[in-house]
Amino acid sequence: MARTPIAPLLTRALAGAPIAVEAYDGSTAGPAEARVRLVLRSPRSLSYLLTAPGSLGLARAFVSGELEIHGDLYDALTAVWSDRIGELSWRERMRVIANLD
Repeated sequence: MARTPIAPLLTRALAGAPIAVEAYDGSTAGPAEARVRLVLRSPRSLSYLLTAPGSLGLARAFVSGELEIHGDLYDALTAVWSDRIGELSWRERMRVIANLD
């Protein structure tokens, strides 16, 4: 079964957020002119973002070194503060997790 690229899935979960995403699987998504770029370094970073939506998951991934944030940290926190990932159904979350290596 072919794996779905991670970055487009995460970008969809952050619907409307002006954030670019680069994932550990080599995929990229989001606006090229985004002021904030998230770089997911491992499946663990994605796990943090999916299991603790919003700023908590972002902070865990960042502090653990699994996530790089390029741009203004405040802008990144503001963009995910609304818990946009929380709007992703559990079925969609499981689909993303199934794509982890």
